[in-house]
Amino acid sequence: MSQLDRLARALVDTAFELHRRRLWLQAPGDGLFLVRIPDQPHPFVATIIGQLGSNYGLILACGEHALDEFVHSIATRASGLRSVGVLSVTMGSLGSIPPHMRGVIEAAGFQARREALAPFFMAKTADLDKGRAPSRSEQRVLLAVMRGVLLAHDAGELRVAEFSATPKRLLEITVTGEGRDLSASTRTVRVDVAAVRSATASLSLPPDLPRLDERWVAGTVLDEGLGPADVDEIAVVVINESKGLAIAHCAASSDEPDAIPKLFAALLRGEWERQGPGFPREVLFTDSRIQVQVEPMLRDHGVQCSLIDHHELIDEYADLCDTLLADALRQEPQVAKTDSLPTTLEGWKAADLELTRQLCDLVDGQSKSKSIDRAIARYFGTTETGVEVLSTLQQFQPLGAFMEWRLADYRPTARSKTFLEKQLQRKDLCRVERALIEARLNARLSIYRIVATRPGESLDVEDIFDGCRFTVHDRSLSGCDVEGGCIPMRLMTVSRWLFPAFAGPAMTTGDVDRATRFLESCGFDLSRESIRLHPQMLGWIWQIFLPRNRPQITLTNTDGDLLLWHTATFRLADPIATARGLHAKEKVNFDEVDGTWTWWKPGGPSPGFGDNTTLGSIEIHDQRLVLEVNSAARFARARTWIEALPGGVEFERVTTREVKPGASPLDDRLPSKRQTVSPELIERIAKMHRESCMRWLDERVPALGNRTPRQVATTEAGRQRVAVMIRTMPAISSQTGPIEPPREEMLRAIGVPVSL
Repeated sequence: MSQLDRLARALVDTAFELHRRRLWLQAPGDGLFLVRIPDQPHPFVATIIGQLGSNYGLILACGEHALDEFVHSIATRASGLRSVGVLSVTMGSLGSIPPHMRGVIEAAGFQARREALAPFFMAKTADLDKGRAPSRSEQRVLLAVMRGVLLAHDAGELRVAEFSATPKRLLEITVTGEGRDLSASTRTVRVDVAAVRSATASLSLPPDLPRLDERWVAGTVLDEGLGPADVDEIAVVVINESKGLAIAHCAASSDEPDAIPKLFAALLRGEWERQGPGFPREVLFTDSRIQVQVEPMLRDHGVQCSLIDHHELIDEYADLCDTLLADALRQEPQVAKTDSLPTTLEGWKAADLELTRQLCDLVDGQSKSKSIDRAIARYFGTTETGVEVLSTLQQFQPLGAFMEWRLADYRPTARSKTFLEKQLQRKDLCRVERALIEARLNARLSIYRIVATRPGESLDVEDIFDGCRFTVHDRSLSGCDVEGGCIPMRLMTVSRWLFPAFAGPAMTTGDVDRATRFLESCGFDLSRESIRLHPQMLGWIWQIFLPRNRPQITLTNTDGDLLLWHTATFRLADPIATARGLHAKEKVNFDEVDGTWTWWKPGGPSPGFGDNTTLGSIEIHDQRLVLEVNSAARFARARTWIEALPGGVEFERVTTREVKPGASPLDDRLPSKRQTVSPELIERIAKMHRESCMRWLDERVPALGNRTPRQVATTEAGRQRVAVMIRTMPAISSQTGPIEPPREEMLRAIGVPVSL
């Protein structure tokens, strides 16, 4: 066996270590930062990628003008970074890495199946377009940068700012030393970025164009699917707001960076049929890619420009384009059917995606409006609720979950076959289609807690009703921030893989509690058998997320009092006598280090840890006693015994303030280094967490009718209810990772068998 390349091995190990940090969940998309390493004249410009669920990793640009090029490339989505060198490391399936680009991982001795996750190292020379394998010196640079980013992240200092086309300051990581002596420091530095270049400077406009009292809206539609996969292409539309008409449009790609400026120049000159010549009073942009290219020209001529999140006219136009595109796709020649089954995960995923599109087109084409209304009412609870969910909760993809239910489970009458059951009777189905339809019909429908994720590969999930665990294969979902949450899903066995499909809204553990109580109030049992008989019950959950049904969050202290900070002052005739009275007072302790008294009561807070509960703090400053408590009830109780203390105590005044996230002291809101917690402290916290969870079994729970979980678990239905609560209990976070509740121990304590 040949000796492994130590540099290559270090690169592969560090790439996996970087991947485990899941930086794409913390860093904004396109956010830029700088990395300085020894012996390099210019800092590297870096961005973290993977926010879209694939190609997780780092892209680095190097060279004197790297920052200018990077900013221009992101702002305009043009073919940028050609004039600068590029280094990158991304994570994807081994099979997706071209054989001639596997030199580094092969030298490292990396071996895995085609579908396994592997690091892809690439370099590009300035003024060239084609990527290549990195040289030895480039590998050392990439290793130093990755290690520097890791050190900055682990120190809590990797705070990447949102992208700006005109950045003033950026985070800079400085790497020093090498090997085990490598270290990294961070600071914020001023940067001077050249203005984003626009092709409008070379466009000629007549000097006497009129001024129009109009407002235009410019945005993009059909961001995907316009051109080849390697071309970044968008569809641009300009709408006259007062007329409600689209007055100009074009397709703009990274290969044609001047397409958008030319569109606006022609529009201003009156070369479009629906719009006369002239400058509008104002232009609203829903996409910064358009704004940065034409705003300089418009502002030079006195046109107001603003960037907004969305505009209803652009949204309506986008919906129309989506419909037209879908109609066009239906008319495209179908891919030739084959009886050969895919052999890879990617092959099965592609086949499933194509079949899903065909099935959705078929069911839509065969359905009448009344039939669709009945289906919506069945899945969402009522037609009105369904319409409201589909219009207000679009970002959570209720339509996809509805369509999956409509294909697999909807029966217009008790004797009707489902749409998939009818499709299975078709004689023209190929083996792939038949296998995928059968997998959908036999899917395991339930609510699953996401136990663990391996970004870019798979997820481990647990059925919250029976505790069964599965490994689900979905590269995109595995990279999302879903660990610890719960998702209603259909799990389909396809070859040797398990595919997920959404069956309802993704939920936090708190949402699950609301959802289960809601389903019980609707008469549904909490079991997989109930879901099998009434699969639409998962669709009913959507309505608890509607704005009108969202619970008002009320912050309370451990006594159940409304949280309201009270700071009260009392005048003292004899502060020394009052201090002696505080020392003698029961359940008031003095801290000699900071000179304050703590008012407490025996018994730990619930929920929480410890043997005592802190009720308030007291300080004496000159002739004043200052009391701070967090509720009106505690203030009233404290005032009674404080005024009875010796030393002539007389109430002066009290001020209150609500508890708000932004109300913390300014110094508490400043960035600070993460404090290292000892393993012993983590162990103590874990022990206290276990004890708190076990005590919960014998504490009264309002959601259980003020009975204890152990009391409720005396019946089969009660055990099922408590088991769901236990399986969806959240973990508590720590520097070494989440500390999970002792779920198996708790389940055994209430008589629920646990399979190991």
